[in-house]
Amino acid sequence: VDLEGQAAAIEAVREAFDSLSKPPGLTLEMTGVGVFGVELQSLIRSEAQTRSLLASLALALVIGFFYRNLRMLMLAVLPLAMGCLLGLAAVALAFDKVHGITLAFGFTLLGITIDYPFHLFSHAKTSSRQAIHAIWPTLRIGALSTVVVYLGLVFAGSEGLAQLGLFSATGVTTALLVTRFWLPGLLPPARDQAEAGPSDRAEEAIAFRANYAPAAISLVVAVAFCAFSWSGSPWNDDISSLSPVPDSRIATDTGLRAAAGTADMSHELVLHADSLPRLLQDGEQLDRLLQSAADSGAIESWQSVSILLPSPATFSARQNSIPSTSILNQRVVEAAEGTPFRSDAFSPFVESTERARTLPPLTPDHYRDTALASWLGSHLLQVRDQWVALVSLRGLNQELLRKEFAQWDGFDQRLDWVDVREASITLMENYRLGALQVLSVASVIVIAILLFGYRRFRSVPWVMLSVLSALAVTVAGVTLVQGAMTVIHLVALLLVLGLGLDYALFMSRSENPAERSASAQAVIACAISTTLTFGILATSSIPLLRFLGLTVALGSTASFLIAWSGSRGFSARV
Repeated sequence: VDLEGQAAAIEAVREAFDSLSKPPGLTLEMTGVGVFGVELQSLIRSEAQTRSLLASLALALVIGFFYRNLRMLMLAVLPLAMGCLLGLAAVALAFDKVHGITLAFGFTLLGITIDYPFHLFSHAKTSSRQAIHAIWPTLRIGALSTVVVYLGLVFAGSEGLAQLGLFSATGVTTALLVTRFWLPGLLPPARDQAEAGPSDRAEEAIAFRANYAPAAISLVVAVAFCAFSWSGSPWNDDISSLSPVPDSRIATDTGLRAAAGTADMSHELVLHADSLPRLLQDGEQLDRLLQSAADSGAIESWQSVSILLPSPATFSARQNSIPSTSILNQRVVEAAEGTPFRSDAFSPFVESTERARTLPPLTPDHYRDTALASWLGSHLLQVRDQWVALVSLRGLNQELLRKEFAQWDGFDQRLDWVDVREASITLMENYRLGALQVLSVASVIVIAILLFGYRRFRSVPWVMLSVLSALAVTVAGVTLVQGAMTVIHLVALLLVLGLGLDYALFMSRSENPAERSASAQAVIACAISTTLTFGILATSSIPLLRFLGLTVALGSTASFLIAWSGSRGFSARV
């Protein structure tokens, strides 16, 4: 939709209405896709500006409080920015165009990368290079696990999710490498002075001791809550739940469309054929069946391309039915007798009729650059070697129409009845199921990476239990606040998974007291910054932003509390 053109048209209509002399109480009500698009553009721009400013301020406050240096703000954002740029480059190289879902959610999934600089900042008390070497094994394992999960989306069966997975995996990898090889050399000199002294190196690390009770209790409580609160499916696949348009505006739109007698776009008959003439011929046959359905009360009316494009056979029959010039002149003379009109006054009409007898059949090109081109273009499509016509229905009695539809013969599976709402629900469900299946396999790979790459076998069960418990608590919290979850919540849970891994891995390190204090500072800074920035999104009036914000804010808090409370011996020394 050309939103700038729509905005200009809306303003012109309002100005014309204001200039009218109208009775008191007469108001102008405007609705439709264009009106909603203009309103939402303004709302989204306002929301994005306000919340971006608040999120940036929250991040600056966290960095200022924990690291006392706002230069760190630019350094913290550098890995994220580089990850976004190379992620977009990877998608652009692999696909013809960047899908909207990549731009909408890719930057959100890269939110995990803000944690990488925080870990470096907290450990770089004396030497940034020594610090990155110390935390690199843990940082690498956490990032690699996250990359595996994000790459799983590439095989989820949807181009949008594939792009999202490639973008996120590339971005996380880039951010990790930037943190590893660039940031240590960019830190302020005060943080890169002397190497650690002999006493620091000689201090023995204290072995991590896991406490499983907090994670186990959280998991049991969350699962029990979900079991008792879910009366049906925990998922809401209705795409209308993501609509930012208020219900009152949708109701007004529905009422005005009904009053104007426009078609109900939620139900369409889809007719397809291997050629345009065959499609138009079948369309005329369908029109006769729909007229019968209208007579029986199954529908009130319908709109098909036949009203603009007759089949070649029908067009030829109509031409052949036009009288010859001699017969038409005779009839005009007879009709003009006894009237004030001269018979030659109708000569232009006779000439136009003669030209009509020799015109070529109508084609879509005849409507190009006309007011009807847009309508015809949305109802007549050519998809590769197939022609498709959409027939819009109005005033359906679905039970009666289904009975009529079941008796229609002669189309040989070339006619489908599409319930747009049900089709969108099925599409969203397929996206979700495909993502869940692939992510289940990715989770197994993550466990293998932790077992064979982390090399702290006693910590791995605790790490996985902590992450699983945080996910369960997040799901329970979202269910309590927002009801059933959507595919948006699923995408947000991927970020929660990455956050949970990051917090738990750094909480389970065997370190000396000074290093443990640094790890504690980093994890606290990560949790506070993530919870604040996504908590700001949770207050948005736009469902998509609100769902993302609430899920990640809850997940970040749950991941931190569960990992912190379960790291026995760690918290006692901090």
